[in-house]
This record gives sequence, C-alpha cells and structure tokens, in this order.
Amino acid sequence: MSMNKYKALSVICVLFSLLYSSGAQAAPLFCLKAPGLSPQCHYDDARQCLKARKSIAKAYCTINEAEISLPRYSTGYFCLVTSQRLVQCHYSGFESCIHDAKSKNGVCVRSLKKPPPGKAFEWHIENND
Repeated sequence: MSMNKYKALSVICVLFSLLYSSGAQAAPLFCLKAPGLSPQCHYDDARQCLKARKSIAKAYCTINEAEISLPRYSTGYFCLVTSQRLVQCHYSGFESCIHDAKSKNGVCVRSLKKPPPGKAFEWHIENND
C-alpha cells in the first residue's frame, strides 16, 4: 500500500470514528421501575439496572420502550433483551427466560403475545435478577 493510500485510509478511519462518537447518542436501553417512582431510564447495562433495583422495594428492570420495541409477532410469551440490543421472544416460561438473562446480561419482559393463565407463566418480579 502506498503512503498516500495509507494516509487517506487513516483519515477516513479518523473521520468515521469522530462522526460515530459525536453523533446522536442512543437513549439508555433499560429502565428501573417501582411503585411510587417515575421510571429511571438511564441504564445501558442490564446488570447495573438489576443491581440498582435490589435497594428499592418492588422495583424491577424493564426495557426503555422509547428506545427498543418488541416484535409484534413472536413464538413465546417472554422476551429476553440483552445489553447488546439482542431481542429474543421465544420463551414460553418466565423462568427459562430469566435463566438465559443471567448469562447473557439481559432482562426478561412480556412479549406482545398475551400470556395464557397458569402458574408456569406467572410474572415474578423478585426473580428478575
């Protein structure tokens, strides 16, 4: 590679990184919610949100609906949303979703599909960590 091509490539890389870092920042992905409190939507990392919720009674972490939307149609009743913005809505039970959320740095939320009645499909806020 000639020196001019190398300089041009370096300039392009610098300009791209400046453009990317100075552009509009994405809103935080996760919100901490609790009865009597307004939503605290300033968490980009699910683990940070889950850690913060432990100090507030009946608090839970959920997605920032202004930042990310769930698919309109899904195969499951619960969705795993990771800190890397991966959305997977194939969970039939909350417990299996929570299991994966722990290892994938995410939170579980109800999908847009209406959950059927039954103990296996209950939403347990206290287990969302």
